[in-house]
Amino acid sequence: MLTVGALVLLGATILSVNSNTLQNGVILRQTEIGVYAIALATSYIQTAAELNFDEKTVLTPIPALASDGSKLVPIDTIKLRKLLTPYDSLGRNGVGEIANVDSTFDDFDDFNGFAKTDTAKGEDVFTTLATVYYVDTLGVIAPASQTPTFFKRMDIRTFGTVGRGVYEGGASQGLDTIKLSYIFSYYR
Repeated sequence: MLTVGALVLLGATILSVNSNTLQNGVILRQTEIGVYAIALATSYIQTAAELNFDEKTVLTPIPALASDGSKLVPIDTIKLRKLLTPYDSLGRNGVGEIANVDSTFDDFDDFNGFAKTDTAKGEDVFTTLATVYYVDTLGVIAPASQTPTFFKRMDIRTFGTVGRGVYEGGASQGLDTIKLSYIFSYYR
């Protein structure tokens, strides 16, 4: 009787250890997917941040000062804003800029409407979507501005085909989406 009780207790312990090991493997895999998605989104943000602020500033920077004949004076902010790309024209607008090929972009807002699929380690497929718009303030919840400003915000979302639902018994629970935002300012 003692032997049977000991075997039942040993079996329950082994089952518990196996279950915990499997659960730890699932958590580790989900974490790996999340880290890859964050790294992918961050790499696109870094690529965009290395570009010019606007198509109009690619070849010639917008001056901060103008001459009124005898001295240099600050240019009116309203006049400067008129020199920038209108809010409803943000996106690819230069010659040679190919949709979803970020290596052909020459300014930050070319990422507006960007959509790309990347494969990691041959099994996980990640989709990245980007939106770029003007904002008036640097706040975390900065609303979009219909007037060109010296601040552009990029919202980038990355999600993979392998989500939490796959490991928990079904895809009905949906995929995890990583959303990062970055505000890029024009400085002279």
